[in-house]
This record gives sequence, C-alpha cells and structure tokens, in this order.
Amino acid sequence: MNVFKDIKNSTDIEYVQSKFKDLEDEAASIVRAIHYGSQSGNVKLSRGRLSTLRKFIFLTNLRWLAVNFQEAGVETKGKNPLLDAWLEGLKYYLDTPHYDIIATGERIRERYGNSLSDMLRDRSYLDSERLAFEYAAEYEEIASYYALGIWVAAEESEFVLGGRAFTHYEGRIDGSCPAHRLYVLTPRIAIILRRTCLLNPIFNNPFLLNSTLADVQITPPITRYAREDLIDILEADRDQALLLYRATPEAEQDSFTYVFTQLSPEETYAVNEVTLMSAVLQCRGSVIFRQPSVMRETLDRYHASPHVSLSGKQKSFRPLLEQLRDLESQGDSQRSRVRSSPPPKSENESCQLNLLFGSIIKNHITFPSSYTRALLMFHMITLAPPSNPISQKMCKIQNTAIDKLRCLLDPPLPDVLQDSPDSGLVQSLTNEESELFFSLISPLLDVSVRRSNDFCASVINEAAIIGVTYWLAEERPDVLRGVLTKDDLTTWVHIWA
Repeated sequence: MNVFKDIKNSTDIEYVQSKFKDLEDEAASIVRAIHYGSQSGNVKLSRGRLSTLRKFIFLTNLRWLAVNFQEAGVETKGKNPLLDAWLEGLKYYLDTPHYDIIATGERIRERYGNSLSDMLRDRSYLDSERLAFEYAAEYEEIASYYALGIWVAAEESEFVLGGRAFTHYEGRIDGSCPAHRLYVLTPRIAIILRRTCLLNPIFNNPFLLNSTLADVQITPPITRYAREDLIDILEADRDQALLLYRATPEAEQDSFTYVFTQLSPEETYAVNEVTLMSAVLQCRGSVIFRQPSVMRETLDRYHASPHVSLSGKQKSFRPLLEQLRDLESQGDSQRSRVRSSPPPKSENESCQLNLLFGSIIKNHITFPSSYTRALLMFHMITLAPPSNPISQKMCKIQNTAIDKLRCLLDPPLPDVLQDSPDSGLVQSLTNEESELFFSLISPLLDVSVRRSNDFCASVINEAAIIGVTYWLAEERPDVLRGVLTKDDLTTWVHIWA
C-alpha cells in the first residue's frame, strides 16, 4: 500500500506523492550544498531554500507516522482514519507556503496561547479550518522556537544514522518540551534545532535543563537582507513589519550564512548516543554506519556509558558489537588496539552527571531503593571530571570521612589485608535492605557524612557513603564485615557482588 496515494482525489491520485517528490528534489540540492560547504566551514542559503529545508525535515519525520499508522492495520470497511488525517495534513503542508503556515500559527497562538484545545473546541470555525489551524500551530512552534545549527563530526569519527527515524529528540526543559531536535543527514553532517530559550544562559543549569548537548555550540547565522532599507523599516513595528516582509517575494532572496560547528570526538559520541538510544526505543529500530571500526568504538562507549545504564538499555546492540570485534580481530591492527582503550574523562561525563542529579532531584526517575540510586550516583561521579561541583562536594565528604576512619580505627591484623574480596558491591538492594545498610554503616561515619533531611544533600551524602564502603571493602574488610554481621555470625545484609 502506497501511503501517499489519495484515493479521494479522483482527478490526480498521485498528487501528494508528486508534490513530496518535488520537495525532496529541492531538499536534495540543499543537502548537497551543505555537504560541499563542510569543506569551507560554512554554507550560504537564501531564505527560500532555508524555508524548504525546514519544511523538508519537518515532513520527513512526519512521514514515519504514516508508516506506523499503516502498520497498525486497516480500520473498518477498508478505511484508516489515522492515515486519512495524516494525508490531509501532508497536503496542507505541501500546498501552503512556509511563511503562510507560520503566519497562521502565530495568529492562532496569539489568540489561544498554548491551549490549542480551546481552539479545537471553538465551534465558530469549520472542522477543516480547525484542523488547518492545528497543523499550522504545530509547524510554527518548531519553525519559530527552534534555532537551526549545523554540526560536523570529529575527523576521526562519524555520525551514526537511525534506520527508521530521521528526527531524534534530546533533553528536556523543565521536564516538558524537547531541548533539541536532531537530524543526521550524512555520516559527516547533522542539523540541530535548539530551543531558542536555551540561547539565554539562565536556562542552562541542571535544575531547569536535562541535556547532554546543551554545551555544544550553535553559531547564529550571518543575515543579509535583500532590501537594504529594511532595518530602518523594522524600527517602527519590528514584529509586524518583519512578519509582512517575510511573506514577500523579495524576502526570498535574503541570505543566511551558517558557520559549521566542528565537534570534538566526545561531542560526536554524545550525538551518536542519542541516535542509538532512539533506535532502541523504536519498534524494530536499526542503525546505519559507514566505518565498522568507528561503529565498534561508538558501541564500546555506549555500553560503558552511565547515561545508558540509567535507561536500562546497556545490553542493546551487543550482537552487533561482538560481530564488529570479531571483524577487527581478524585484521589485528594497531588502530583497533588504540580504539579499545577507554574514553578519557570529559565534559560529556560532567553533563551526564548533572543530568542524572537534576532528574533525581525533580523525581523524573525512580530507583528500587536509596542504595541503588546512591551506587549509580557514585559511579557517575567517579567518571566526571574533578571540576564538576557535584563531584567536588561528594569527593570532599568521602575523603574527609576516610581520613577520620584511618585515625580512629585500630591497625588491621596482618592477614586482613589478604582478605579483601575481588568482587565489588551488589548493584541493587531492596528498599528494606537499603535502609538497613545505611543504618548499619552510618554509626561509623562522622555526622556530616550521614543522610540529611535536605534531599539534595542526602543524595550526595549517600553517594559518599557508597565511596567509603568501597574503601572499607578494599582496605578494611574486617571492619565492614563486623558492621554487617549479627551476634550469631549471620549477615544482616549481603552487599558483595
């Protein structure tokens, strides 16, 4: 079944498909210009071509909805209402110029704000008008409230492409709207749409923003207006004058020069992590890559990422990773051995720690117990650079507690140093076991290290307690076993992995 066929259009059943093909052809020439521009580090696009690019990436993502609707099955009497509504929306977008859609969306938003449900209940409009208004409002939000940037992958790396999805959403602002919309065009080029409010530094903090890409630069375009006296005209009523001007044929010749942002290897991986996690969430998701060695390195980092561990998706792509490792082992190249080394600590780990801490504080994620949460926080902190404020605070608390224990504890017996277990701590405890664990360990520690009524402080203190527990397990297992053992020599709570 061809989702683009409009069986209701008896005169031209292929009308939508033909219009979409024209849009694809125009977009292809723009993508080629962007690709060639990566050699010089910038690309110049007219307003008309920029509008085409924005419409194309919006509709390409919309196309996957039709695939999902089609796979959901045909409704009664051979009709699929979801697919029919999608087709009507697609026709509206293809037939209506970019800035006409935006103008309609701005009028609707000005009248109803963000409460589009009020507009849909307004019976003064025909059903067809309400649907058009809904389409326009959705399009205008992305076109007006997301700034466009172009990223280039690190020289020694490349972007991974999603097999079934063109758009990937990344990050959350105050737990609601996506911070970024990511469009990987080629293994070298990606287009990023960043929520415009993030251009204000006040939003770039872990309590309002959860994002691993927020620190990656997006350079605003250099704008040149075709009409030289436009700036003087805009001084009177800028918003209204600009709205009217953008809809004129003359405005189509305005130019926007985008300077590409060259990503570091860590930033390139952060983009790829979003693509990989999106593929895991899709039904029958897949990925496309060009160089097996680069993909193998990306998957190595993916499976070691605390951010991925947080999502519970760390086992994804293991069969592919094993195949890639086997492929590289056959070559036995020095390059493979170099790529097998663990990635260096970077600001990416710092962003991930901030993301986790912010999500915990705002209750966006839950854990089986405080122990499980503290263990993940501790491991994230050990990966983050020392300059991270959360890492600094936890390490200071942990090191102070260890120094005091060294002074207070009697020297160990000679055979105790040989008694340290090789395994680490268990990854999770039940809530009851967790509370028992903290109640047993806390008497060993200074009061400043214990759990607090302040939730933020308690999260950091609990992570510090995990750090002290690791130290006890390695340096003084006799003390740790004594704390966890009952009078009848049975164990209160098992924490060894």
